[in-house]
Amino acid sequence: MKKSGFTMIELIFVIVILGILAAVAIPKLAATRTDAKVAAMAQNLGAATNEITSHVVATGEVDNNLSKMSSVISQLENEGKAIINTSNKTADVIGCIKYKLTEDSNTGEQNLTISHDSNATSMCKSIQSAIPAKTFQLGGSRVKF
Repeated sequence: MKKSGFTMIELIFVIVILGILAAVAIPKLAATRTDAKVAAMAQNLGAATNEITSHVVATGEVDNNLSKMSSVISQLENEGKAIINTSNKTADVIGCIKYKLTEDSNTGEQNLTISHDSNATSMCKSIQSAIPAKTFQLGGSRVKF
């Protein structure tokens, strides 16, 4: 009488192979998730910049509270991912990107400056590479409403 089935050695080999495949696949899946979060945040911050500039063009006014000029920044503030400071006219987003409203003392022109935090995590550095540090002129003598 012959018994059929797998030997203990065959089962151990299968378990080892599955373990090796899992060890390779799990870090790849985690990296994909991080890439998706970076892409989503970069897209949101680009939309925030567009909303702020569009608000100024549409109304001709600059508000000290950036969350009133951008629904994206308002949402990030509600989620605890942005800190708004109306006295400094800034929004610090997840410790990576800082939006700041400034006024040129000579011309009175309003500017939106986007800067990067130098003490950034690797995820923040990825976001910073997608959102360049830049200054946008929001109003003044050269911008016609």
